[in-house]
Amino acid sequence: MKKILITALLALTMCGCSLAENVAESINTDEILKAQEITINSVASNASETIADAQQIGDFVTALEIDSWQIASLPENAEQSGEFSFAQDETIKLGQDESDIKLKDICKIYTYKYIPYITFEIAGIGMDFEIPQSAADYLSDYVN
Repeated sequence: MKKILITALLALTMCGCSLAENVAESINTDEILKAQEITINSVASNASETIADAQQIGDFVTALEIDSWQIASLPENAEQSGEFSFAQDETIKLGQDESDIKLKDICKIYTYKYIPYITFEIAGIGMDFEIPQSAADYLSDYVN
């Protein structure tokens, strides 16, 4: 998943806006569905919540409406409201056993107060998107 997203983000950076319309299409929903845990952190309350049930993760990713995201510039007045960290087990390497495996962040989504925008980050590279209001409301319910 990282290779696909990094390639898309690097191509956008190198080629400019001509690829911007297709960037959201390169975010692979199936790869995000492989997440085994979503950690939700609210900026306002400093509360944290974790989703680890596969069905709940599937419902969560579906509610994001990823196919409808549009690349956009984040408004200047954007105030972060939450952070959603998606994690899955790291790959077992030679000499490791299952007890050595830890969850590793695969991507993050940052949400903002009162506006339907997010920042999607993978491998330290972030990109801003305008998302459907229904998806923004869904995410907002977790962090408000």
